[in-house]
Amino acid sequence: MAPYSHFHAQPFKNLFDPTLPNALLNAANKGVNIKKTTILSVDTTIETGGIHNIPFVVKQANAVTMKSTFWIQEILDANNKPQMRLQYSQLVLLEFFSHPDGKGLIQWPHISINTMEKLPETP
Repeated sequence: MAPYSHFHAQPFKNLFDPTLPNALLNAANKGVNIKKTTILSVDTTIETGGIHNIPFVVKQANAVTMKSTFWIQEILDANNKPQMRLQYSQLVLLEFFSHPDGKGLIQWPHISINTMEKLPETP
């Protein structure tokens, strides 16, 4: 991890540390009145799990595992009006070309996180 220690020691815009990606999700929850949360988890590494890719993906950056968590939240706004919000965290392990030392393929974690609020419908 030495080549990446810079990004841990100096988080992007003082917010994002790649070793703690969910810290941004926790920061987004500060001051938010969360009334109810439903959690959905997906994990391709369990016995009944799996992942399939199109040939282009397999050749270029094969996704070999994926773990994700979705938090469906009912939140209350400043006027105690209910709103819906989704937060998610996803880790996909990608395999690229052979490692220079000949010990398998280069693997790279691709992490996606987000917080999304449902907007009211407009007429």
